[in-house]
Amino acid sequence: MKRIRTLGQRLGMVYIGLIIIPFTALFLFFSLRTLGDVRNTFNNFMEQNNLYVNQQLNQVVEEVHKFASLQMLDSHIEDIIAKKRRQYGMEYIQDVRDMNGFIRSITSLKTPYYNVVYVGVNGEYYSNRSPDFDLSKDVYYQVLESHKISGKTISISPIVELYGTKSIIFTRNLMNSSTLKQEGYCMVSLSMDELYSYLTLENVDERLEGELMIFSDEEIIYRAGSNEVPNEDFFKAINTQLLNTDLNNTKTITINKERFLTVRQRNDATGWWIIQYKPMLLINRFMLSSVFVYVWTMLPLFIAFIVIAGYISRKVLKPIKLMRVAMRQLKNGKFETIDENVIQDDEMGYLMKSYNNTVRKLEKNIHDRYIAELSEKKAQLKMLESQVNPHFLYNSLNTISSIGEIHDVREVSLIAGSLSEMLRFNLQESSVVTIREELTQIENYLTIQQIRFKDKLTFVKHIDEKTLCMPILKFLIQPLIENAIYHGLEKKPIGGTVRLTIQWRKETIYVHVKDDGVGITADGLKTIQQSLVKTSKDYLNRGDYTSIGLENVNFRLKDFYGSQYSLHINSREGVFTEVFFSIPHTEQKVLQ
Repeated sequence: MKRIRTLGQRLGMVYIGLIIIPFTALFLFFSLRTLGDVRNTFNNFMEQNNLYVNQQLNQVVEEVHKFASLQMLDSHIEDIIAKKRRQYGMEYIQDVRDMNGFIRSITSLKTPYYNVVYVGVNGEYYSNRSPDFDLSKDVYYQVLESHKISGKTISISPIVELYGTKSIIFTRNLMNSSTLKQEGYCMVSLSMDELYSYLTLENVDERLEGELMIFSDEEIIYRAGSNEVPNEDFFKAINTQLLNTDLNNTKTITINKERFLTVRQRNDATGWWIIQYKPMLLINRFMLSSVFVYVWTMLPLFIAFIVIAGYISRKVLKPIKLMRVAMRQLKNGKFETIDENVIQDDEMGYLMKSYNNTVRKLEKNIHDRYIAELSEKKAQLKMLESQVNPHFLYNSLNTISSIGEIHDVREVSLIAGSLSEMLRFNLQESSVVTIREELTQIENYLTIQQIRFKDKLTFVKHIDEKTLCMPILKFLIQPLIENAIYHGLEKKPIGGTVRLTIQWRKETIYVHVKDDGVGITADGLKTIQQSLVKTSKDYLNRGDYTSIGLENVNFRLKDFYGSQYSLHINSREGVFTEVFFSIPHTEQKVLQ
């Protein structure tokens, strides 16, 4: 196969692909959707037909039940049937006359296709058949014996030849209205022609109508449109794939290599299966007629898209060549832009201008990245310098503290010991400590400051005892105490008081630091408050990582606990300054 080399050919293939794929996807979607809709239409139609046939069969059985219950309305008739002895003479003649009158009266209320036989417990039988009717020599006798063996309340015979007509016989036990004991049998015959007329559907769409079949466990009872019995293979396939399996009402089956859509339903009154089937070939033909309409509608549109795609391909080919040359130069490391004089004011012109802007930004980003890498290395060196020999400093402070104690210089010992403890605290790897440990750090810091300020510094704390064992980010409170002393009290001639309050309310810890120092001017307070609103990115971009003031605390609060937790400050010049924040009471976290 010849390889496609030119940009125009590639672009043409792309356009064709972009057209063919959507059209093909739409065609497949429409075809599958149409097939599903058509199948559902046939399925719903056949389900409705099955429901109608089921109701008609229930009505037939209901009328049989009525025949078998009417004797309860006449006590005399009920007594005749319930006689346990054989009858002779005038009594027998009178009973036959009364029973025949009763049968004629009830059959006249019903359709004439019913033949009725009542059989009493003494073996006497009464019928609306001819006077020479002999139960023992008739097919009724065989059906009755089969019913007795079945032990059912009502049974339905297979199709029998009854007086030259194919019929079925319903046999039902007769119950005494007083004792509720069995007192005989009622046998009602129904010709198959009359049954077919009951089940025939009228005014239906022949295109949607399926073939209707009714099966008993032994035989085919009914087949719509034809009384011919299907071949043995067909009946066997129906029994194997539908009747003898526990399936949903709808299924597609294969019979003699032909697929059928089938809908089944079991009639509870008769135990018969009602099945409608439709060849999938006919359903697919019905679907194809809709698909062909779609194809002939979309074909002109498809051709129009192909023509438009070819025109667009040729239109954009020239500027694309310019782009290709420019990108080759970029690949070779030359940051050259496309000549602005050849760029047209259209979509491709916009793309070429965007390319020029991208090249300029790329060149600038490379330069900025180089500067950023230098800044990062400088910051890393600065951090390394701040970490030189911390343990040497810690050991030196312990030595100074020991010398102070030996020479009885208490202030030197206290300062060196407190600094040593503070350094040890800072050298801990964990970034989260308990509030009790944070307070110990503050006490060490205040020990040094009180030696320095002597009686000018007063520290008051109100700590909720429940908060002492709770976790807090290390080094959050001490910087606030330090700011209060250096910026609030150090400039005050008579000294002052720093108050620390820690409370726990509703799963939240509240920390409040207040001093009665010189305060902050209105402009200064506004500047500080604006700096606390800045994001962590703004703080890091300053390049100053040595600050441990308010901005540092505020950044660490937001970064560790979330942006909704931040530092707040309020002040009045010459009166007070207060700083406060809150943190959630959560399980201890470990910074990565």
